[in-house]
Amino acid sequence: MKICIVSDSHDNRRLLGAAVEDAKARGAETVLHCGDVVAPTTLRVLQKYELPVHVIHGNNTGDLYNMTRLAAEPGSVIRYHGQDAAFTLADRSIFIVHYPHYARAMACTGDYDLVCCGHDHRPELELIPNIKARPRGTSIRAQWAAWGPSPPMCWPIWLT
Repeated sequence: MKICIVSDSHDNRRLLGAAVEDAKARGAETVLHCGDVVAPTTLRVLQKYELPVHVIHGNNTGDLYNMTRLAAEPGSVIRYHGQDAAFTLADRSIFIVHYPHYARAMACTGDYDLVCCGHDHRPELELIPNIKARPRGTSIRAQWAAWGPSPPMCWPIWLT
């Protein structure tokens, strides 16, 4: 399964939509948003791509009540998880959180195949040793180039 990881969209509907559109064209089957959406209506631009969107709120919480309502709408692709989320995709355990220090700690447990975070607005891929001595616990700081001159990008990750 190929996934799109984005974070810190801060109400920028145009760039968030462009990143997910590009990811879908490259075969992404789901989207992970690692927080700082701010206004829940920002996520409405993703409905047309018909990809499941797993989202947490980050430190810019915005309107949590309406985020919950958006996720509960019939036919919504949004799965709002709160401040962090643990779930399974393609038989792999995933954990998403906004803060890098929290993500690093969760990756070190060895309980997850993929740990993703945002917050610091820079992309990074890191393999983190874990206490269970298994080849698990990859932490990814997810960010697309929302503020630079380059076009939006996302992390295409294969879960195999």
